Amino acid sequence: MNRRISGRTLERMKGDSMAGQHIRYGLIKTGAVVAAAAVLGLAGVSTATAWNSKDGTITVHGFADYTQHNREGYGSVKNRVRGQLEATKEFGAVGLFRGVALNGIIRITHDGVYEWNNDEFGNQAGGRAFGSSSGLGQTFSPFAIGTANGLQTEWGMSPVNRFAPGGLPLPGGSNFAFDLGANPNAGLKKVGSEHGNRNNNGEFGGGLEFFTPVRPCNVDSRGCINDYMDATRGDLQNPEFTDEHRWLRELYLDATLPLADGQEINFRIGRQQVVWGRTDLFRVLDKINPIDFSIQNIYEEFEDSRIPLGIFNMEWRLGGTRIFDDLNFQFLWNFEDFTPHNLGQGGQPYNILQAGDLFRALNNCWHNGCTVSNFATGLTPTGNLATDFPAHVIGIRRVHRPDGHDQFGVRMEGVFKSVGFSVNAAYYYS
Repeated sequence: MNRRISGRTLERMKGDSMAGQHIRYGLIKTGAVVAAAAVLGLAGVSTATAWNSKDGTITVHGFADYTQHNREGYGSVKNRVRGQLEATKEFGAVGLFRGVALNGIIRITHDGVYEWNNDEFGNQAGGRAFGSSSGLGQTFSPFAIGTANGLQTEWGMSPVNRFAPGGLPLPGGSNFAFDLGANPNAGLKKVGSEHGNRNNNGEFGGGLEFFTPVRPCNVDSRGCINDYMDATRGDLQNPEFTDEHRWLRELYLDATLPLADGQEINFRIGRQQVVWGRTDLFRVLDKINPIDFSIQNIYEEFEDSRIPLGIFNMEWRLGGTRIFDDLNFQFLWNFEDFTPHNLGQGGQPYNILQAGDLFRALNNCWHNGCTVSNFATGLTPTGNLATDFPAHVIGIRRVHRPDGHDQFGVRMEGVFKSVGFSVNAAYYYS
């Protein structure tokens, strides 16, 4: 059997991202690659790229790679071993159909960053939170702590409550306070802290700031949104082993029905990627499959970051007509349950635009209460004060995911006088 191991060569790229300036390294480590390859049955090195059956109807190929990324000030943010196995079984002509084939891709990933960098992203991630109170003066100094960022207020100790230790009263019998026993000052970080501690004017504090729990949801369930952003440490380390069985990345059946005058209808049915248009870093027409941004924000190849879905894909290929040099029509129906983009979870190394951090912070605010920097105004002549909110006052309560299988799309593409064009319409949730 011929086998191949392919990997990523040394890459060093320095620049700015939404997570702050960082340096990324992608370095093959032969031992780790061979170990991962052995699990997939790919152990051994050869110049051949695939294995073929004697009758030529089965093709199997795959790869394994190791990726290490470091970020300045955080250390390791990715320690990934990944293996992928691809197979095709060709059946040829079956009844009225031609080119019948079954295609599948299995992918398995393990990211060791949650073990290797446990203090930043694992069970011991986060720390104590201190909210900015730009209006703190000598009068309020007993309620503030001197830090590198000036006088700040400890989580759950808002100076707004200085004359009422149990919290200032609110209508309905509640008060400006929350239970520190259920929502302790531990395992937290400031949302957007990757950008530093200064505001847009280059000054410390002054704006609203939220704090998010950052430990995996099996360790700290605060702010975890059920059925959306509720990954355990095991889920984060092995992202393909979900309820949707994402380790089975693609599995679809291809078949072509020949028609008169050289026309044909191609069917592709099963879990697959459908690509409309092609651009780098952003998508204009490529809207059918959601994206897993938790892999590496927008910097991962779309082929690897798209989330394949169960789709009925039919394409009518007319070829040349009296008007067009080439003309095709396509119809899509997504029959798999709705799958949203994976924006990354609060506390993950990659959560695009810190959306996962903000959503988790706001969900924790709703269910457990929270401290918000610089919220209270008009209480001091010099600025604003951090404010403690009780549960069920501000925040995100829950996420409503659409039900049903009613996502579909149609497309016409062709060539007119050597100029290519396409007209696309899709009904989908995003």
